[in-house]
Order: sequence, then C-alpha cells, then structure tokens
Amino acid sequence: MSHPASPDTAPVSLTTQGSIGILTFDAPPVNALSPQVRQGILDALRRLPRFPELQGLLLCAKGKTFIAGADIKEMQIGQQEPGLPSVIAALEACPVPSVAVLNGAALGGGLEIALACNARIAVPSAKLGFPEVHLGIIPGAGGAERLVRLTPFGSACDFIADGKPISATAARDMGLVDALAEPEALLDMAKALVLNPDLPARPIERSVVAHASDEAWQEAIRNRRKASKGVAAPTTAIQALRDAANMPLDQAQQANRHRYLTLRETRQAKALRGLFFAEREARKVPGLDPRAALSVETLGIVGGGTMGVGIAASALIAGLSVVLVERDGEAAELAKSRVAKLLVSADKRGLLAKVGGLDSALAKLNATADRPALAPCPFVIEAVFEDMAIKQAVLADIEAVVAPEAIIATNTSYLDINAIADTAGRPERVLGLHFFAPANINKLVEVIQTKAASPVALATAFAIADTLRKLPILAQVCDGFIGNRIYTRYRESCDFLLEEGALPQQIDAALIEFGFKMGLYAVSDMSGLDIAWAMRKRRAATRDPKARYSAIADKICEAGRLGQKTGSGWYRYAEGSKTPEVDPWVTELVEAESQRLGITRRAFSNDEIMEHVMQTMAQEAQAVLDEGIALRASDIDLTMVTGFGFPRHQGGPLFWAAQREPAKQPSRKD
Repeated sequence: MSHPASPDTAPVSLTTQGSIGILTFDAPPVNALSPQVRQGILDALRRLPRFPELQGLLLCAKGKTFIAGADIKEMQIGQQEPGLPSVIAALEACPVPSVAVLNGAALGGGLEIALACNARIAVPSAKLGFPEVHLGIIPGAGGAERLVRLTPFGSACDFIADGKPISATAARDMGLVDALAEPEALLDMAKALVLNPDLPARPIERSVVAHASDEAWQEAIRNRRKASKGVAAPTTAIQALRDAANMPLDQAQQANRHRYLTLRETRQAKALRGLFFAEREARKVPGLDPRAALSVETLGIVGGGTMGVGIAASALIAGLSVVLVERDGEAAELAKSRVAKLLVSADKRGLLAKVGGLDSALAKLNATADRPALAPCPFVIEAVFEDMAIKQAVLADIEAVVAPEAIIATNTSYLDINAIADTAGRPERVLGLHFFAPANINKLVEVIQTKAASPVALATAFAIADTLRKLPILAQVCDGFIGNRIYTRYRESCDFLLEEGALPQQIDAALIEFGFKMGLYAVSDMSGLDIAWAMRKRRAATRDPKARYSAIADKICEAGRLGQKTGSGWYRYAEGSKTPEVDPWVTELVEAESQRLGITRRAFSNDEIMEHVMQTMAQEAQAVLDEGIALRASDIDLTMVTGFGFPRHQGGPLFWAAQREPAKQPSRKD
C-alpha cells in the first residue's frame, strides 16, 4: 500500500510502498532541475529518517522524461540555491541504497542525479547524455568524477565531449545503465533491484575505470581540440575527466566545479545560450495565433529540381503525403527517383522508423505531370526556376486547381514575392517559404510575409515548417530577405579583400580559424559557381553603376571554371578528388585585377581579414534589423548560424558586434 509523505501538488513527492521509498519528479513538461525541484529533492531526502522501515529508494518521474537537465534560464539570471552539488551530496549520503528509474531522457543534471544512485534501470527508448558542451559548459556537479568510475577511457571521452545523447542500450553496454525493462515492468524490476543484496556501490564510491597514460590523455585532448574548431568546452570536458581519473576525489571535484563556473561566464557559453533561447523565441510572432493554421496531411510541390526534391523528402520523412508535379511524365519519374535516393539515405540513418520505413514513405509520394492532382492539397509549395515570369505563371496554374482557401508558398532566394503575389487572384493566401539547401538536411526556412498575407497563411506556413522539423524565421520582403542579403555583403567584402591584397586560400584559412567549417571559396566550388553567376547576370541591369563591384568571380566563371564539377573554380581539383588545391591561375587573375583597378596590394593578417568581414556582416545585419526585415536581432543571428554555417560559438554577427562593442549594442526589437 502506498503512503504519501509529501504534498501531492509539489514538483517532487515522496511516497512509501512497504520498505521502499519512491521519490517522484513531476515538473512538466520535461522535469527540468529548477530551484523548486532541487529544493523538493532535498526536502524529500530530509524526510527519509521519519521512515525507519525503508530499505531502498527509487527515483521516478512522471511524463515522458526522467529529468531533461538544468533550467537554462538560471544561467542567465544567476544560480539559485540549493545548487545541484548540494542535492547530489545529500542523495549520496542517503542512509538507504537508491536506484534511478529512467522512464525517458536523463540529460545533463538529470544524468548527474541518476549517476549519484547505486544503479540505473531504463526503458529501451530512454536517452542518456551530457549535452552541456553544446551550451559551452561541462557537467558541473560531479558528472566527470562518476563517469570515469563507470566506463573505460575512450568511451568516457567520446560521451562527455561529443554531447550527443545515446540510447539506453548503448548506455548499458558502456556501464552507465545496469538493466533495461519494458515500461510495464520497469517499476517492479526497479523494486527488486533496489532490494537486491548484491546492489553495487554508488559510482562515486567505486574505483576508477577510465585509467590511461598521460600521453593518451594528451592525445585525446589534442584530437578533440582539432575536431572542436575553437570551441573550448569539449576539450575542457576531457581535461575534467583526466583530473577525475588521476586526482584525489575532493580535489577533482573542486577543480571541475571551478571549470564549470568559469566556462559558464565565457563569451562562448553566452553565445550558445543565446542561440538556445533564440530557437525557442523565433517561432513566437506577436499577434499570430498558431491555432489559425490549416490542417495539412498532403503537401503539394510544383517543381522536381534539387530544391523541390529536397522539400518532398523532408515532408515524407515527417510522415506527410506528397503530390509532386513536374512538367511532363519523364521529368516526374526522374524527380521520383531522386526523392527515392534521398529517402534511402534517410532510412540508413534511421529517420524513417517513425513513418513505417522506406516502402511506406515512398508509397505516400505521387510524382505526376497532372496539375489537377494538386486539388486536394491545402498547402502547395512552388519550387520552380528562379524567374519572375515563370513563377507568376506557375502561381496562376496552381490557383486554377486548388481550393480557394489553399495556401500557396513560393520558394525563392531573391525575387520580390509581393510582385509574385500581386498577380494572384487571392494574394492573401500567397507568401514565401525560402528553404536552404540541401532542403532535406538544412533546418532553416525563412517565412516571408508579403504585404497581403493573411494570418491563416502565416500560421499554416509556420506549422508546416514545424511539421518538417525546420526552424522557421519570419522575414519581410526585400532583396535576399535576411540570410542572402547579409551573405551577399559578406561575399562582396571577401571579393574586395581579394582586390586589395588577399588570396582565396588566405581568406578561407581566416574563416576556418574563426570557426567556419569551410572557407567561403571552397564552399562556392562545392556548390557550383554557375548559380550565383546567373543571379549576378540577372541583376546586372538594375545594379547601381556607382556601386563597387568585383568582377573576379565572373571572370572565373567565364573561363569555364564552375567549381568541383568542372575540376576547377577558385581552386583546382585532381581528377576524382574534392580536395581544393591552390591554383596559380587564380592567383594571377586576382593580381591582374588589382593592377587593372589601380589598387596597390598589401598583406592581410587573419585577424584583419575577419575584422573586415565581421564588420561588414554586422553592419548589414543591423540594417536588416533597423528596416524591420527581421523581427529580432536573435532571429538574424540564428539565420546566419543555421543557414550559412556561421560558427555557433561566435553567436552570430549581431552578438559578435554587441560583445565587441558593449557601448554600441544594436537595437533589439524583442
């Protein structure tokens, strides 16, 4: 029989069942370790002596999560008491053994709580992880000290420094979980486990498993530093493990708590926390009611090129049905085969498990040349060639077959969507959805609000983005919207540096040192130079003749050098290779262009290159904010990080500017 030992409304309750105490977390939605939850745990533990009959304690949770970690907001406003180390110390001082009953994810501080118990039992679907490195910190309450006592050196390093949650099965194999049980048997097995006389000691009381030579630790740190590209937390996490394995326990705990507190106040941690909150804020549009969205089970797509195929794959992975319309039957079959290829790749990564597998996903795809097949679709995305007249004609064709209330979105990178919508019979149902390539992988989608777009259209667009597991960012109409407008200025600034004395490989090296995974010119070669070239040629007639313009990229394209696919672009590529090699031809072209313009070339350091690039990006980003193209500064930073590979730990161009010049912080409209 169960006996309550604390109020039912508390976020943490203590009940007893015979000789077993059950401490239950109930703090929806994810049982975050708020100050109230931490205090509740302490209060429950302090009541245990009132029940001398207890022989064991189970830590359980309501909902679908054990504990999802700390309340990140606390890091912004300052840590409140009681701190997690105090809670864990009280748990480990508990007079009876304890078992963590993992009904779902145990992440960050939640996993530290679980590792303070004698043992852990989990449902197979549970996830365990220390994602702290993604917020620029490390586990702050002894996670490293317990980890080295449960799992070998290599596993410990990968687990704490990658920050990626692992399955309960993998955690069992590592030694973090003692047993697995199906949900219906979980509690009974936990009760038997906690009363088992052979229950192991608490991890903190065990011997270190992750022994390694000093050389092995140093190599692990060097490798992680190389892989982390300037991010401090992963390397620091391994340093914490090394001390946890080699120092006396109290000294290791003190050293690692200091590391955590120091990292928490760094610029990197502030940048990563800012992006964490920015992702949650981006979906909040003042005055927009998500409940106004239309229900969409079948998505229409017109255009089976690279973008249309990627969008179709995303929709099928998300469980939607798709009607993909092409110009003729042959093109439709080709589009279908390309979608299938993307789905095969997704299936290998386990992304189709929730939708019944590959065959089930493919069965929901109708690739056809029959435009009336779009009739039942409440939402249609046009993804045809980037040409105003073509897009206006396709819009008319779609309007002719879909229901009057259906929403129509155009996928465009630069075109004036107001001009497209103005030709519609019902412009209030037309807006923009700018997906970023590759559309089946990149999370970002700009939701472009036209001057006539209805609240229903906007709400449905945001809902579609969420369904496709994308990150929607609201933008107003302008040339390039948020991302491409800033990217264009970024690209121009690099090209101007070429004219003034830099070379492509120098600029790429500076960008990589700053934190970009690839340099601008290497990325351009990978993507292909012809698309941007075609865009520049289309814009030539409207370009301000007085504005500075670099012709270097055009001349490279005119020479037939279109990137990796032609074996040369900004770099040259050996046959069958994707590794860029410096090409003297490009160097000669760049130097000749400087001479033609009458510019005396000079040397640039990496810092000078990045100062020039970042100032340009920040200035354009501020203009985007000031003009109301973006709703918030954080939306702009998030766009550049998610869509263009701006290094997360640098926070985005406006975060960079605000941190660098506190007295000149950009105005924020949030």
